[in-house]
Amino acid sequence: MVLFSASVLALLGFIYWSTAGYMSRQADETIEAEIKGLTERYKTDGLGGLTAQIADRLSDQQPGDSSIYLLADSQLNPLVGNINRWPRVREDEQGWFNFQLGGSQTKRIHRARARAFILKGNFYLLVGRDMFELEDRN
Repeated sequence: MVLFSASVLALLGFIYWSTAGYMSRQADETIEAEIKGLTERYKTDGLGGLTAQIADRLSDQQPGDSSIYLLADSQLNPLVGNINRWPRVREDEQGWFNFQLGGSQTKRIHRARARAFILKGNFYLLVGRDMFELEDRN
């Protein structure tokens, strides 16, 4: 009975670990795809086109959508986005920002993950995901 219980716990632990890793990789891939699309828009339509694209994405967001966008000037002052300030953390070795958000949907603090880059003209773009759904499933 002990061996069976240990085997079941090990199997469940492996499934949990695999699922959480898969969901994290999916979030990272989604962020990368959004960055690619937004940089293409910036290259073709400039700052006005990028600002309009971000505003369109934000207006189309449904409750529970976990996308994060912030376009900021050279002083990191927000121009357009759905968070009100640049994260006060340093990026990790792979270039990711992991920071805390106050949740309007969950009424608690939860984790966010994002990537940032500098655009021509010294503008900064942060694109990420609110990880509250991933945390709630864990």
